[in-house]
Amino acid sequence: MNIPTMKNRITAVFEQLVKRCPKSGRVVGVRHDTRLARVLFPLLALLALGWFLLRVIPSPRRADYPCQKVAAGVLAGFLVYLAGLALNIVALRVIWKRLGVVAAVIFAGVVLTVGYHTVGLG
Repeated sequence: MNIPTMKNRITAVFEQLVKRCPKSGRVVGVRHDTRLARVLFPLLALLALGWFLLRVIPSPRRADYPCQKVAAGVLAGFLVYLAGLALNIVALRVIWKRLGVVAAVIFAGVVLTVGYHTVGLG
């Protein structure tokens, strides 16, 4: 594989992950509506966790480095996502036990609908 072909592939992957301003062409956000993004972002969060722990545990002063602040931010967002997911699962189980299957299905439908429209896929 030659260098221009590899550069084109990397550019194509990058374009699947970012939103651009129609006027200026600058990157203005992150896309969550592609299959690649749904797989890559959790992987990125796990890599951020590994990088943060590998660098900060031996020397806690490294937590002030800019790269560690970025890794901590990515990791914090992922942990909030996991906490929300866990709380929804717990809530679904409690509703299922106390109110029954119909209420649990309604709850799951509401959560999925709100989540779908919050991410911007709807």
